[in-house]
Amino acid sequence: MTDTTSELDPVFNEEMQIYRDQLKCGFKQLDDVFTDCMEEAQAVFSEQGMADYLSGASLVCMIGRGFEPVLIYLEEMPQIVQHTDESMVKIISQCVWDFSRTPNGKSILPFLQSIPEAARRLGSTEQLQHYIDVIFDMMKRTTRSIHGHVDTIPSDGLPELLNQTTYLLNELSIEGIKNWIDYGANNYRNHPERQKDYFSLQSE
Repeated sequence: MTDTTSELDPVFNEEMQIYRDQLKCGFKQLDDVFTDCMEEAQAVFSEQGMADYLSGASLVCMIGRGFEPVLIYLEEMPQIVQHTDESMVKIISQCVWDFSRTPNGKSILPFLQSIPEAARRLGSTEQLQHYIDVIFDMMKRTTRSIHGHVDTIPSDGLPELLNQTTYLLNELSIEGIKNWIDYGANNYRNHPERQKDYFSLQSE
């Protein structure tokens, strides 16, 4: 294979290498998208924002859920920050890490995929933080344990809820969504199938 790096601007290559060194993630697929992601991020983030962005992506990489969560984080955070502010860079990566410490690891991708739409619809840092708080509260209330001490059984309704984000944000305010979630969490916490039906909008 011919090495084409010498044909590119050496300063640009050096800058990208500095960024790549900051991102502690060894997925080979990253090399195919890294430059595009960095160029988009540079147009949005401050210098500190770039550092936080790469640190956040490193944290997402550490959860052990493969390349896709890292890719979504890298691709979507610039758009999310345009609707909120740079504080969301750390908040979202920490949320992913917190998710990974619970039995709800399978909800990480739906959560990450829901955030860009939530940011667009809600349009502020405060409202997006409110959305995240509502999601985490629902997760805690519907994640169960066998012996009543350590949570071991994932929330049955959480993935269903996250997959309905676009529809719900079109139909309800964040307070309306919270009230709707409260009803489902209170009434169907110990009824897995009914909980799934409720949060997937299949019940009456």
